[in-house]
Amino acid sequence: MSRWFRHYAGMMRDEKLVRVAVRSKQPVERVVWVWGAILESAAEINDAGRFEFDAGEAAYFLRCDESELLDIVSALIALGRVFDGAVARWGDRQFDSE
Repeated sequence: MSRWFRHYAGMMRDEKLVRVAVRSKQPVERVVWVWGAILESAAEINDAGRFEFDAGEAAYFLRCDESELLDIVSALIALGRVFDGAVARWGDRQFDSE
């Protein structure tokens, strides 16, 4: 089922995602794509921010190496954006209804 989720204004130029790009040595547009995919998965699963991310499938879609995407996920973890397979502070930003 397709679900809506909050996508905040400024995400495309978020300095936290720039730090992920620097740390992972990946282009910021790739980081933003991965972050968007993680947020979409969390919205679809709808379980306190838990997400699934298939780096192999995403690498095929983005035409890059799986290891590059795993570096991005590792940087997201190291910088506290995700932990234990869930988006950090998901419940603070996403609501069941308005």
